Amino acid sequence: MMMHFDPYCNSMYVVNRGSKLTQMFYYEDAGSKGVPELKAMDNFLAKSDPHLSMFFYPKRLTNCADKEINRAIRCTGKTAEYLSFKVMVKAWVPELYPDVASGESSTNFEEWASGKNPAPKMYTFDPDTVPAMTTNSFQKMVTIEKPRAETTI
Repeated sequence: MMMHFDPYCNSMYVVNRGSKLTQMFYYEDAGSKGVPELKAMDNFLAKSDPHLSMFFYPKRLTNCADKEINRAIRCTGKTAEYLSFKVMVKAWVPELYPDVASGESSTNFEEWASGKNPAPKMYTFDPDTVPAMTTNSFQKMVTIEKPRAETTI
């Protein structure tokens, strides 16, 4: 079992290895009884082979113009498939896309070695200026050939 927690949307993805099911949950700090709780959301059921693993892209690579909240690669024994997790809303909802770490360094080695630790550079989502790296280029399915079994004598 593999888990991925998205702190920006308070969502958790549970990927069951060897299964076709990915369960999704929403984490609420103060639930109906005043204690933290997980609420079940829709599940993702793959149509092809079972999962071997699933890797999530950094949040800054999601396509906010397409109402995507997470992007992942699902690996099976034969393929690596692009997955897009979207929300069904009609208009732009900025609460779903808070500022995220940009992946750019906010310091150089000399500053870091001297003890400086500045806050990370942040990326702000804007549906009108979606970067080129979030286009459909990730949506291709890649077929991976299985390696031949080695025999030892």
